[in-house]
Amino acid sequence: MLNQSFLRFTAITFFLILTIISQSNTIFAQHPCDTFPVTTCVVPSGFTSWTINDNNATATKQRDEPQPVPFYTDLGNPLKTLWYAYVAPMDGRFVVTTMGTNPAAIAPNYASPFRRDTLLAAYTGTSSIASLVKLRGNDDIMLNFINDANHNCLPEMRPPTESVLSSCIIIDVTAGVRYNFQYDDLASMAPATEDFVLNGYYLAPSAAEVSVSGRITNNSGSGISRVRVSLTKSDGSILTAISNSFGYYRFTNLEVGQTYVLQASSKRFQFQNNPRVISVSDDVLGEDFITDETSFQKLE
Repeated sequence: MLNQSFLRFTAITFFLILTIISQSNTIFAQHPCDTFPVTTCVVPSGFTSWTINDNNATATKQRDEPQPVPFYTDLGNPLKTLWYAYVAPMDGRFVVTTMGTNPAAIAPNYASPFRRDTLLAAYTGTSSIASLVKLRGNDDIMLNFINDANHNCLPEMRPPTESVLSSCIIIDVTAGVRYNFQYDDLASMAPATEDFVLNGYYLAPSAAEVSVSGRITNNSGSGISRVRVSLTKSDGSILTAISNSFGYYRFTNLEVGQTYVLQASSKRFQFQNNPRVISVSDDVLGEDFITDETSFQKLE
């Protein structure tokens, strides 16, 4: 009897050990970027461009997880997604692509050979799947299905031999905000490798895309409204803006690489460092005008 009890105890113990080992293997096999909210797969702060080389062979779907693009279903595309997070270090237009995943496509259709038919989406929200707000999704590069020139990936953004089955999205980001990027691919087109490349970078502003902005204040920092601000181009043409109730003004659609004369005009106030010359190579922020107390004259 003792021997049977001992054998039964040994068998149960052996089974439990196998179960623990099996569960441990499952846990260790799970990709660290497999679940949302993102806790480990966060791009280090301060980076304005980055590249991630990864593999989604062990990726899975979460309950209630959205499809990266709306025209697929769970039946048509069983999800095998990975999640990455990025806190934008500055305002701007940000590009996320899977370029480099399919680098040897052949003309004329550039659809093969390829490794992955990628899907990509960007979201805000940090706490749960339910908190996600989709900003943009894409299946094949240049086929965004949204008529929005500012956010479509242009043909020249695709390297000459990159497959059109790679993905690309452009979103407007705000400094300090966390963005979540969802990677997936079409399971029905799965070659042997499941390697992919994920890239993020700021889109350099082009002509008629930069701005100049600032604030009109007194020495105590209170905003002054209805001050006329002029921006004179090198050809002599003048743009004007009026400060709002909090003293802010802004010029948009300016050409990169130009030099301007910026001046604030008021019948009631005089300002320090006025006028001034500025050169524009990117968005110009903080071109503030402060009242000049040494020559201050307020007309009654």
